[in-house]
Amino acid sequence: MSEKVRASSAIIVLFIILSVPAICMSEGRPVVCDRLYYDGNEGNSAYNISGKFLTLEMLSDYLDPMKEIGEFGGKRYRLYDILVKADFNGGGFFVEWQVSGPKPLIEKYLEKLEKGLRDKTVFFDLSKTAVDLKTTAFYETEDAFSIGLSSSKYSYKPGEEIIVWAKVKNNMNTPALLVRCLDGSARGFRYPQCVFEIKDSSGKTPENIFAPMCKVVNPLTPDEFIEVLSGESAELFDGGFVFSNAFKLVKPGKYYIFIRYSTVALKEWEWYGMYSDEYWNSRNSNEFWKKREKEIIKNRELLKKIELVSIKSNTIEIEISGNPLSREEAIRIAEEACKKSGWKFNDVTAGEDDGRWVVRTNTKALGMNATIVIDKYTGVVVEKNITGP
Repeated sequence: MSEKVRASSAIIVLFIILSVPAICMSEGRPVVCDRLYYDGNEGNSAYNISGKFLTLEMLSDYLDPMKEIGEFGGKRYRLYDILVKADFNGGGFFVEWQVSGPKPLIEKYLEKLEKGLRDKTVFFDLSKTAVDLKTTAFYETEDAFSIGLSSSKYSYKPGEEIIVWAKVKNNMNTPALLVRCLDGSARGFRYPQCVFEIKDSSGKTPENIFAPMCKVVNPLTPDEFIEVLSGESAELFDGGFVFSNAFKLVKPGKYYIFIRYSTVALKEWEWYGMYSDEYWNSRNSNEFWKKREKEIIKNRELLKKIELVSIKSNTIEIEISGNPLSREEAIRIAEEACKKSGWKFNDVTAGEDDGRWVVRTNTKALGMNATIVIDKYTGVVVEKNITGP
């Protein structure tokens, strides 16, 4: 059997197994089935995971329901034993899945996934969000916290700046200590996780919406901790979140957006970002860490006091209105760009490529060939160059 056939077979098996719901319903409210919830002393952990695999073979291997993932309590666990759901999303090798099970087992499972990202042997990109799944009894009481998500307006032109606000409300009778959303939180690079989920009108996550972002994030400081009094609300994003800085949401259509906020980190370094696990090894020799030692000690004291929460906001609707550029409009923009650069504009071709128009000149000759790349929805020239003498 070929690798691709084997990969396809594994995916088909996975779909068949997942046709039996792992999420149950009780009086209209979701709970985790007992099969996937561990109530022992070690505690239960649950995560939403998003990963872009390097190859289809890697995808099928890591999401094979019969794949052994580790041992706990004298039992050998398969992926099936912790897998709640999976969404293959219809795009490339990108998958979203959710796992739940004994905390030590889930920690080791996540460590293996993260190693596959660091080594670039399994994943091109990977993010995870802790989900504080509970038993049925938990849903019999009012949620301790709630998040209200809003936007400055709900209709935007392609390329227009989108700003959203997320307010967390403390529904308890006592004050609560939380942490504002930080640099990298919106993409799941560090805690607190403030991960946006975006669906189009068909219910799917749009392809290629993530803008490039550096995974080296700003440090956590004591100033980012916020006390929310009983019955009061606080902004999770200081000054709002500029949505268009992290997501390339420019294609016309309607989008449905909500945010998941979580403070349930497995390890302390996850508050500082994925590259901060070197802290303990270099804290006495690295000047960056030495200067921040007092601040980190204060952070550690505050982290012991924060509320462990994992909550989802309401869903808002955003509409991007406008028509994409025509071929003729793209050629006109490219001609203006060439004139500004003093390049000749003749023998022109224009083609579409991943939401962009690519205009090339002097195509009947070698040399002095200009290439102008234009965003199809905003009309912005994102790249221009000329080759040859």
